[in-house]
Amino acid sequence: GLDQVVVCIDSPGGAVSMYGLAASQLLRIKKAGLKLVVCVDSIAASGGYLMGVTADKIYAAPFALVGSIGVISIVPNVHELLKKHDVNTHVVTAGKYKSTVNVVGPVTDEGLKKFQQELEDIHVAFKDHIVLNRPAMKDSIDEVATGEPYLAVQAK
Repeated sequence: GLDQVVVCIDSPGGAVSMYGLAASQLLRIKKAGLKLVVCVDSIAASGGYLMGVTADKIYAAPFALVGSIGVISIVPNVHELLKKHDVNTHVVTAGKYKSTVNVVGPVTDEGLKKFQQELEDIHVAFKDHIVLNRPAMKDSIDEVATGEPYLAVQAK
């Protein structure tokens, strides 16, 4: 009963698929009957927090940043710049929503709306993951899942 795995997380987050994979691997430790402890010295935000909440216990330095339960995607678009310099680009896809927003093509209202919905869907899955691993947060998840990070002393 005393076997534990201690994992130190130092991450501001990143690609949801990579952090989802890491979180699932941490859950395998728990499924094997081991206690999982996460330590945070400076930051476990967004994807780092997605991993951290899988732990049985989180120890964080008081001024470590945690949380940041949100989703962001930054896609620069140079379509107008290319057009201004008479540079043609062709984005060829198969599937209506294969490329809703991209770097070189025009951004349509429909594409932007679909892209926003995809981000919202990921945010809902992120919140569900938090509540699944931290049931005490069920009633407050929408209040705290604004994307902002918290100092560990605020997060409790």
